Amino acid sequence: MTRLPQPGGDYGDWGQILNDFLLQSHNTDGSIKDGVVVEDMLAPSVGAKLDNVGTVADGSVTETKLAPDVVTKLNAPGTIADGSVTETKLAPDVVTKLNSTGTGGVSAINGKTGDVTLAAADVGALASTYTPSWDTLTNKPAVIAAGVDAASARAAIGAGDGTVTVANITDASVLGRAIAQSSDPATARAQLGIGADQVGGNAYIIHGATAARVNPVDGSSIPAGASVFWISSTQPTNMDSTLDVWLNI
Repeated sequence: MTRLPQPGGDYGDWGQILNDFLLQSHNTDGSIKDGVVVEDMLAPSVGAKLDNVGTVADGSVTETKLAPDVVTKLNAPGTIADGSVTETKLAPDVVTKLNSTGTGGVSAINGKTGDVTLAAADVGALASTYTPSWDTLTNKPAVIAAGVDAASARAAIGAGDGTVTVANITDASVLGRAIAQSSDPATARAQLGIGADQVGGNAYIIHGATAARVNPVDGSSIPAGASVFWISSTQPTNMDSTLDVWLNI
């Protein structure tokens, strides 16, 4: 058992005994052997400092305390390749949400599940190639005149050219008046059974498209509500469209 040499004793062995004792904790060069100084042998203040070694306070390591190569890596733009993040690299709560079907979420669209591709017909829409036609239109009028202008539109539905003449009045009773079928004023009056240019007490005959709407006999005003039978080759400018009739000759 190693020990310190005894003062006044251990004659002849004193040096060897001392060396054996020192070699328990020292190398031959005088340095302390590895592992011989344990924490219990340290002063309490030193032990406390050792206990805190390896504990880095949050936010205490600034960029300037890092090695240059680490700073370079931190400041380099990072690019994550598509598909490189696998499920195992995700946090458990993220994995749970990804694998969950959810509550009240969308489980199907129009009866389709998985990777859904909808066509226009699936949602009641018309296809992008749809071209409307007359037969597919709804709420359209019973009769419609198709034409590039008013004249062709009237022709398409047999409405004539819009001019009322003796030739194109097939039923004069709809006008509430008799029609004189003659281009001669005297003959026309005779057909109507009237004389001069006055018809009864509330109807008058006036010749000329630009004539004034007055009594052709005496120039007096035509009473309110009275009708005028105009005879001219063009539509009269003073014609009352609600009361008068025009004979185009």
